[in-house]
Amino acid sequence: MCNLFNEVADLAEESQKKYVMVMTRVRELKRELMEVSVHCESNGDEVINTKHSTPILDPEGLRRKGRPPCKRMQGVAEKAVKKKIEKKKKTLPKGKSKI
Repeated sequence: MCNLFNEVADLAEESQKKYVMVMTRVRELKRELMEVSVHCESNGDEVINTKHSTPILDPEGLRRKGRPPCKRMQGVAEKAVKKKIEKKKKTLPKGKSKI
């Protein structure tokens, strides 16, 4: 379809009269196609009208099949550093923070 439209556009660029003729026919065709799509939707065909489409959800908000995500494996050094940080947090008196 795009190739045919490109050929028609190349032919229409020769004069203003041809341009107006092509644009008029394209607008008429668009209007006819929109009427047909609304008519087909009411009959139960598989044509979907864009005005009644459902919103696309963010993929992060959807649950996936299979095993749920879990924490990644940590190395020995990472575990030791994390443990040391947790220990320091517990030893600080309440109300004071180390910043």
